[in-house]
Amino acid sequence: MLLDGATATELQRRGFEMQPPLWSAQALLTPEGRAALLEIHGEYVEAGADIITANTFRTTRKAVSASNQRIAAAELTAIAIGLARQAIDQFAGDRQVLIAGSLAPIGDAYRPEDTPSSGILREEHHDSIAGLLDAGADLILAETINTWREAEVIGALCREMQAPFIVSFVCNHDGLLLSGEDYAPLTRFVTEFAPLAISVNCSNLAATHLALSRLPSVSDLALGAYPNVEDRSTELADTPGGYLRPNVSTRQFVEFISESASRYGLSLVGGCCGTSPRYIAALRKLVDAGAM
Repeated sequence: MLLDGATATELQRRGFEMQPPLWSAQALLTPEGRAALLEIHGEYVEAGADIITANTFRTTRKAVSASNQRIAAAELTAIAIGLARQAIDQFAGDRQVLIAGSLAPIGDAYRPEDTPSSGILREEHHDSIAGLLDAGADLILAETINTWREAEVIGALCREMQAPFIVSFVCNHDGLLLSGEDYAPLTRFVTEFAPLAISVNCSNLAATHLALSRLPSVSDLALGAYPNVEDRSTELADTPGGYLRPNVSTRQFVEFISESASRYGLSLVGGCCGTSPRYIAALRKLVDAGAM
């Protein structure tokens, strides 16, 4: 299955700023932002993505409440899912394209120490998952997850709510979870919660490779990877939101995915921060050529 690519950095390319607490979800509040999101989703559909990720990474109750906007989190989630559905209806033709509801960590995605208590995680994620399902998401994509504790809360909720889901972890430079945890709990997690796939995302190519090499072998488990391609050492001061320049070419990206698919048996691929429809179109050619 081919995932789409980045949404937030595509919004930045189009001149939209990324500011907390809503980040990319800020675009859902204006006609201009919604038009840009429809355009981005449409370009990914046309590029050949099998799964479009709705712009719900920060439509959580916590983020929306902190923004002081007069809109409910569920309403913002419904707008995001609706834009993904509209893009599929307009551009997919006879192809079946699924909608993934993006589910973010409750704390800062890049600060595992900010992960709240399990009780808060359960309450917040229950509301988010319910909102995504009610709005019409085909599956839950829990992405940039940085601790096993949060992954397990999400797994338990998806099992209880009968929601098909994928968990995708963000890694440190050693290929471990950003929390420093290893992948020892993976076999038990898969047995207990039956995710559709386990993936690695929002990590550079080297960290993604290390993470995939560390994953224990689990029978019949689908593996995925959608790395980022940003140079996080070079910030462009004249770009809204501090957009970071991609430093991995389309060719390098496709070669990495092809080699990883061959080595680790990937069955779910796509792109994270810095990727664009051009990267996904290149992956589509790879998939259609039977190179995976």
